Amino acid sequence: MQGKQFFSKLNRKDYNNRVELILDKKEFTADIKNLILSMFYKIETAYDDYKIVKPFAEEKSVFIEEVMRILKENCKEITLINPREEKNEEAIDGRIEVYPNIESILYGLLEISDTYFYIPNSHSLIKDAFTQFLKIGFCIDHTEVIRDFDGWSWNTDLSKARYITYNLIYQNIQMLLGNQFFQIWKSDNTLLIDYIEKILLDLEEVNEELAQNIYVLICKYILALYVENPIHKEKIEAEIQQTKQKLLKMKDKSTFLKNISEQKKAFMKEIRELDKKINNKKELEQEFIKRNEKLETNKIFSLAQLIRILKKERKDILEKIQECNETIDPRNYTKKMKQLEEDVEIAENIEKNQYETLLSIQKDFLNLLKLKTEKAESKKEILEYIYILRYYSFLPITEEREIKEIAEINLEEVQKILYTKACNLKIIEIIHKNINFNTEILHEILDTKIINLEEIEVKFYIEENLLQIEVYEGEMLEGKKTMKIPEVKEEFVVKFDKKIKLFH
Repeated sequence: MQGKQFFSKLNRKDYNNRVELILDKKEFTADIKNLILSMFYKIETAYDDYKIVKPFAEEKSVFIEEVMRILKENCKEITLINPREEKNEEAIDGRIEVYPNIESILYGLLEISDTYFYIPNSHSLIKDAFTQFLKIGFCIDHTEVIRDFDGWSWNTDLSKARYITYNLIYQNIQMLLGNQFFQIWKSDNTLLIDYIEKILLDLEEVNEELAQNIYVLICKYILALYVENPIHKEKIEAEIQQTKQKLLKMKDKSTFLKNISEQKKAFMKEIRELDKKINNKKELEQEFIKRNEKLETNKIFSLAQLIRILKKERKDILEKIQECNETIDPRNYTKKMKQLEEDVEIAENIEKNQYETLLSIQKDFLNLLKLKTEKAESKKEILEYIYILRYYSFLPITEEREIKEIAEINLEEVQKILYTKACNLKIIEIIHKNINFNTEILHEILDTKIINLEEIEVKFYIEENLLQIEVYEGEMLEGKKTMKIPEVKEEFVVKFDKKIKLFH
């Protein structure tokens, strides 16, 4: 909120000066500094259009402030790759190696940002896969403003869209829960909230059965993408076996709880040993020598570094103790059993027919969106959902196709609800008295990449028993549509051969 208030008082020149002050303290080349300035200029130029097309995007001021903070606090070095080289871009430990374009620069900055996305160890089976999905989804989502917008138009370039399906699912969740869900999750370092569980709980407020179904499908799909890496696959297969063993042990409740108590005692002993090493210089020096003797490479170079390592180990063990406490709590025992059963269900056949799984996610998403639109009453809500549905329809689902091109994904039911409500509330002009045909006409008109839908003007006329529709953005003709006129008793409401505004 502070960033929003701050930027509301600034113009482009002011924040440009702020960026230059940050760059003055960085040892970047002149070419890199110019690319960064161009990146901020492009964000500023394109963001207003981006926010219209994607109404659930965060505010421009918040976005720019966040990128500035990453540049200032997290970025140590940027190296440009020669465009003639075939080399992988990298972003690690505050250092970025990317091709010389502003999208790569922004993506690299986002990759090195301090994203927490905390997931408790109770989700051990999907933890690493979900973390990968969240980080990639976050980066793709935040580069969209300069990837697909240029200050004049909106162009979804499928050839440039990395990790298309990660992005699609990330947007699915945002459209249902709002962009603040991921923003809060990303910045929350308290380690108190289980956001994986929160996704399910928040969706259950819309519909419990659909929420459970889409949650399992999303986890299954993300896990399937993760195990495409053979190293990850081996690790997950071992994790699946451990999960099944845990579930088997939990069915013998008394023995299981006794073992958990023993584990907790062992973890407490480890904590005491670590505390002794951290707080006793002599023991710390002995640990330093002992560990370095075992290391052939990447040796520990100072006692300060060793203390950081030991504190990290201590933190990990404390998390395990917390998990033990939660498991021993009778209120959590049944919940833990249910979660393990759910994990086994997720792991079953994760690599089979991924595309069908992705389609099922989209069908459940649309059913949830339909339920949310049915509850929308205000003009503002309904208009926002019209923009959201239009944005969703243009999302890529494969390298060649967008959502609206997939026959199995039926947008018509949600469109009918929204367009009927919009007509009844006089947000949109009623074109035909037959609701189904009116929905079809509006679908054709709103299948457009005109940025601001409220600027659309249309002209209707009949030619050879076909309905001809001309779609204008102001005075500019953007496209022509031709439709068959069905045999319905109801009549057209609009006047023909006259340009009218579609939105009131």
